[in-house]
Amino acid sequence: MNTLFHQLEDGLTILASRGVFRQAKLFRRALVIPSKNLIEDQVYAQWGNGFIRLYANSGTSIPHVTWLTMELPFHSTAVGYLGALSVTLNTKA
Repeated sequence: MNTLFHQLEDGLTILASRGVFRQAKLFRRALVIPSKNLIEDQVYAQWGNGFIRLYANSGTSIPHVTWLTMELPFHSTAVGYLGALSVTLNTKA
């Protein structure tokens, strides 16, 4: 299972921090929890030289940063483990 960060094609979000707004690229990373037999791709945004986790309630892993909106073509989002935002690729039947 690859647990590195992978960019979501055409995925963008707007992040707000202390009155400053910035547009950031979106990434996914697999979360693997063997004890719960759980594997899900969680959504992250680029923040400086690193990444921050996005939560379903518009919060992030940094308390003073929130996300306002996101553009994520070809993907569906859901509330994942511990309230983190998870993503799946939409496929045609």
